[in-house]
This record gives sequence, C-alpha cells and structure tokens, in this order.
Amino acid sequence: DIEDGKLTVVLRDGTEVTRDLAGLEEQDYGRRENCRRCDVNVPVMADIACGKWGTDGGKVTFVQTLTQRGSELVESAIEAAAIEVESPSEGALEARARKQEAAVASARKWQERCFTELKGSNVEGRFAYWTAQFSQCIKCFGCRDACPICYCLDCCLEADRGLVGGGEVPPDVLFPILRTIHVADSCVNCGQCQDACPSELPLSRLTHMLNLEISSALEYEPGMDVGAPPPLSAVPEAELAA
Repeated sequence: DIEDGKLTVVLRDGTEVTRDLAGLEEQDYGRRENCRRCDVNVPVMADIACGKWGTDGGKVTFVQTLTQRGSELVESAIEAAAIEVESPSEGALEARARKQEAAVASARKWQERCFTELKGSNVEGRFAYWTAQFSQCIKCFGCRDACPICYCLDCCLEADRGLVGGGEVPPDVLFPILRTIHVADSCVNCGQCQDACPSELPLSRLTHMLNLEISSALEYEPGMDVGAPPPLSAVPEAELAA
C-alpha cells in the first residue's frame, strides 16, 4: 500500500515493512519511470474516477463522477443495491486535493530531472547523445508494436518502403526519428515503448518531453478528449489557403 509517500509491504509472516517511496525511486525502484513523470493522477477524461485519495484507508473507495454517463451508472448501481454511498466530508475533499497537488509537484520534479538530462547543454552534445542511443537499436519493432498510438495499417518504417532500408542493424537513424515524430503530438506517456525496448533506450522520456512542448505550443493535451484529433493529424483550411 502507498500512503503519504510511504510504501508499505506486508511479508508472508505478517510483518509490515515501510519505506520512503521517494527514496526508493531515487535508487530506481518503486513506480515505473513514466508513472513518476505522469501529472494526470485522477482520470478526469473518464466517466468515473475511483481511488483511495480522500479516504481514511479503510474499505471504502472515493468515487468521482465526471460525465452524465458516469452519474447514470452510479445511480443505477445504487438503485440496484450493488453499492452503498455517502457524501464525502470537507476534510476528505481537502485531503484528496492535497494529495493531487503533491502528486503533480512530484511529477513535475521528475519531468525536470529526466528532461534536463536528455536535453544536454548544447546541440552537438544532444546530437551525440541521441546518436549513441539510437546506435543500439536492433530494429525489433517492439516500440511500434507496443504503442497504442501507432494506428497505421501500412507502416512507413517497414523494409522496402523507401524511407528505411531493410536488413540493417542498427537501422538508419531515420528509423527511431520517424517513429518519434509520428507519435510526438499524441503520446499519452504510457511508457510501453520503453518497457518493450530490449536495448533499454529512453524512448518514453524523449517522446513525452517532445509531446509536452508540442502540447504547450498547440494548446492540446493528448488523451484528455477522445473527440479532439491530434493537432498534427490534419492541416487547417486556413493554412492550406495561405
């Protein structure tokens, strides 16, 4: 269980061991790297958000309805006597808000730490860093296959498509660059690409860093509105006419 920045593990003999989560993550234990960078801890884009924040740790769950559909679902569950509910106290709401603020602050700290390391001090240094990273790519397509954003039925990164040659390991640097550019505006920081990479390249860090910069410039937050297409997926009529 995780509470107030502490990780508690119950051993088989019933012994409870508690460790500081931040301290563990400094040693690269604890949550996955992309989870540390994530500042969307409450899924406000969903119909319903459930969690322990705002509870006293007992056998209850904080349920937040965010859409009409979510409200109707909860109301139906109450009418069917499937769940019992009560309104949260002011203290519970304040506690939930404090945890959210602390989680966002922690995420921004991890973003600064990870992205500063990747950006380097100058263009030449960054180019040398990424060239060295991409030279370890074995072109297994694990990043592409694991990515929930890759949707093309006919992938331009396959061999004999004119962009990246076949049978080359490591592949031309265009291979990882093209894939990064292709999803840079729509990455939701799930971390699957980095998890799937056998060469342990910092792919998720790179894509998340670029995504935040693009999102800031275009005022778009991927994954938050299913009805809003990625900004680079279409060219506005005004730009075509310019």
